[in-house]
Amino acid sequence: MSTAKRTSVTILAIGVGTLALAVVLTSAALGFDQLLAPSVDIQLHNTYVVVAPYLLVAGLFVPLLLGGVVSYLLYRRYAPVVWVLLGLGTVFVGLCSGLLYTLSNPLNGSTIYPPLDPAAPLAPSPEKTFDSMLLLVLVQFAAVLAVIVLSYKAGKRSAQQG
Repeated sequence: MSTAKRTSVTILAIGVGTLALAVVLTSAALGFDQLLAPSVDIQLHNTYVVVAPYLLVAGLFVPLLLGGVVSYLLYRRYAPVVWVLLGLGTVFVGLCSGLLYTLSNPLNGSTIYPPLDPAAPLAPSPEKTFDSMLLLVLVQFAAVLAVIVLSYKAGKRSAQQG
């Protein structure tokens, strides 16, 4: 079997596997009966969002597929360092998720005015939220800059070899 055909078959298998995983995860989160319903009502605080279940499956399928295909292609090209790259990517996603949670946390909840208890803690200061937002932007900027530098070096190395 030729290399191109084997790569195509592997990517197709990754696609089928990620689709099955997305369906299983969505049905585990919503229930299989909701997955077969024409629409799903999702309550977010005081708002309802009505979506088709296939959009929820697609919302999981696309990132899983991209992650699977990129991981496979990285493994083929850079087998010795692929686990380091995947680990750094996981840490980066976790850090960005944590920072986004920190940014959104002051936005959740309700305010009772006037406060019932004068000793109640006040809402987080805007400076703390601004510091978290600045840190998130700096981390994302550093990641983009690292990708640009690594891509340039990989392209330069590939041109020298070819």
